[in-house]
Amino acid sequence: MESMLQQTTIMMQKPSCSTFSAFHLCFDEISVSFYRRAKKALILAMEQPPTLATVQACNCLCQFALSKGQPVTGIQFLRMSLNMILELRLDVDPDDSPWLFHLNLTPRQKEERRRAFWGAYWQIMWLDSNDDVKDVEINCDRIKAPGIVMDPGPVFENCVFRKWECELLAVIGKK
Repeated sequence: MESMLQQTTIMMQKPSCSTFSAFHLCFDEISVSFYRRAKKALILAMEQPPTLATVQACNCLCQFALSKGQPVTGIQFLRMSLNMILELRLDVDPDDSPWLFHLNLTPRQKEERRRAFWGAYWQIMWLDSNDDVKDVEINCDRIKAPGIVMDPGPVFENCVFRKWECELLAVIGKK
């Protein structure tokens, strides 16, 4: 138990989506406690201009809320994520974004931007039958599918089929 508390302390010092999602698999009361903290942190972060990190946090909180049977809350986080994606223009691939060239993004940073988009887009395709998110105009025509980044081993979870999944879900969701 003490080692878990030490890990928790370390993780709280360096909050991230992967940290939060790791607690998604822990005991319910611990994961809910971290969920509440993450929600409070997100509320504070929303007072600032949107960032990639706030989009990623909204995506994680959306998935957590949906997994805990809170679809209304999950959809609110998804809506916030989608609005920030459009504001930050994450729906345009970083390789095709002249406004980002001066940042000299690494392949890893470009992939993080793509995956933030695909995380929310995949979720909206799953929830396509829900009228609460249908009014957000977003599509995947201008962004590449998630790829594989090596540093020296794989950095991200393999989800090279995500774009195809979304296209299939879009066909299935059409009425």
